[in-house]
Formats: sequence, C-alpha cells, structure tokens
Amino acid sequence: MSGERIRRLREERGWSQRELAEKAAVSRQLIGALESGRHTPAVDAALRLAGVLGTTVEALFAPAADEAEAVPVLAGAPSSGPAVVARVGATQVYAVVDPATGLDAWASADAVADRGRLRMLHPVEQDVFVVLGCDPAVGLAAAMLRARGHAIVAVHGSSAQAIEALEAGRAHAACVHGPADSLPRPAASAVGWRLGSWQVGLAAPDDHSPVALEDVAAGRMPLVRREASTSSQHSLERALARLGVSLDASGGTVAAGHLDAARHAAAGHGAAVTMTAAAAAFALPFTPIEEHQVVLWVGQQWGAHPAARALGDLLADRAYTSRLAVIGGYDQLTSCGTTL
Repeated sequence: MSGERIRRLREERGWSQRELAEKAAVSRQLIGALESGRHTPAVDAALRLAGVLGTTVEALFAPAADEAEAVPVLAGAPSSGPAVVARVGATQVYAVVDPATGLDAWASADAVADRGRLRMLHPVEQDVFVVLGCDPAVGLAAAMLRARGHAIVAVHGSSAQAIEALEAGRAHAACVHGPADSLPRPAASAVGWRLGSWQVGLAAPDDHSPVALEDVAAGRMPLVRREASTSSQHSLERALARLGVSLDASGGTVAAGHLDAARHAAAGHGAAVTMTAAAAAFALPFTPIEEHQVVLWVGQQWGAHPAARALGDLLADRAYTSRLAVIGGYDQLTSCGTTL
C-alpha cells in the first residue's frame, strides 16, 4: 500500500512525520492520514512528496503488485511459476524465470505467478527498469547496475520478442541482434546504443571437431535448433539456403536460448545454433556462420529514467567492456556505448 511505502521511505531517512511534512510543504496531519491509508493526496502534494522521498508519484502511489492483475513481459510466455515483478508506466508486468536460461529461478524471484495473479514473496520496489534480450551481456549489465544501487531486471527473450514488448509497453529497453543491414528496430521513437558484435554459429558436441554446415544439411549431425522467430535461427536458414538446402521446420530439440543451446550441445544432443560466447562458456568447438551487430534500444519516454542514464554510461565504461572481453566472443567493443 502507498501508506506503507511513504512510512518506509520516511523511516529509512530517519525523519519524523513532521519533518517529512515540512520538507514537502504539507501538514503533518496529511502525512498521518496518508500513512494510515485514510487519504489520497492532491496532485501537487503527491509530486512534492515523491520528490522529497526520491521516487516517482507512480512508484509511491500505484497499487501494490499483489493488489492488481499483471501481464507477462513476454506475450505467450508461461504464466505460472517463480517470477520477477516490475511496473512499466501504468502496467504491472512479470516474467516467469526459466532456469534453462541460466538464471537461478528462486533466488531471483519476487513472486509466484498464477495465471496473471501474483503472490508476493517479499516487498518489491515498483520503479524497476526492465531490459529484455537474449544476450548474456544484458544480464551482466543488470548485475553491475544492481550492485551500484539501480533497480533493474534482465528478462530473457529473443530480439523479436524484445521489440514487441518494448512497443507494447511491457519493457523499458530491448537488446537485439542481427546482420548490420537488417538490425531489428522499434517502430516507435527510441534511443539506441551499440553494444558490439559476435558470431552466430554452430556449437559442436564436445567430443566432436567443429561441425560443417554440409553435415547439418545432409542430416549427418543432429541439430539443436532455436525458435523459428529468432535471429539466430534465421541466420542458420540463410546459410543453408546458400547451399541450396531448406531446413525442415519440424522435429528435433528446440533450445530456449544461447546458453541452453550450448548446454544441449555439451550434453551430446547435436550441433546447436548459438553465439560465440555461449559455446566458449562450455568449451565447445564452434563454427561461425554470420556476424551479428548488437544494439540496445530504450524507449524515448524512458530516456530520463535513472537506470536508463546509468545503463548508457555503463556500456561505455571500461569496467563493463573489460568483463565482456574476458567472457570472450565479443568484437567491436570500442564502439560499445556509442549512440546510433
């Protein structure tokens, strides 16, 4: 409830109700009424209170996550299970955490989702910045910014899913990748930052030499594919088309992401469509197919969000790019953080 948020933020600062009232130019009686849930402030008073408490009116007075319906960040994604929770504008969003993407589901969960209803596991800061993408660099950025005090969460999704969620108002930012001449971009106004580039390719089982495309085309090597809408799967299809082969769209293992694909390859399930860094994480032989540029798009309306500004600064920070260099597989890092 908003009253509990006001009281918590006031007490964190060591202020009495009277001190908060003086700083926000309102009466102490109003503070008492707000904290007890007996009153809703006028717009000007709400703005002053939010400013003094270092938050936004939306974060201070919006309904709590367990008081309202929520929508999944990813359309068509699982709607039940451990979930991270945030608010994008007026929309309460959540994302069920899939351990297959490399995240520790219960360690990161804020709530248990049950078909759009949330049972909170702990109080959640509502002004959380949501970044959607499939590149592990997104998770690294989120972890570094959280360590610096920013409320930010990385949600795993393909480039197509990321753009769709950004345009639909279910995410603040979208990390996408693709060939330089056909990079996905949102239809709505957005600011873009370059992240770098890497290769899409085939990770081979660890008891094999690098896989030749011809072996996949001829069916001599089982294939761990990606979802049909993903940029990586499109890369494989283009490469096979150059050999005069069309890929059978049915059957085989479908991986949930780059790391999941590499995990399948390491388990001996076949050659997996993934990225350089994911193959390197499992020490797998890798056959490059196509170079992809990586860009982070932030919706224009979220450009002034503190986490958006911090994210833009982080991308150009050597503390960040040096970590990507250690992970391996990332190229053109000198352009990381430059504006499109």
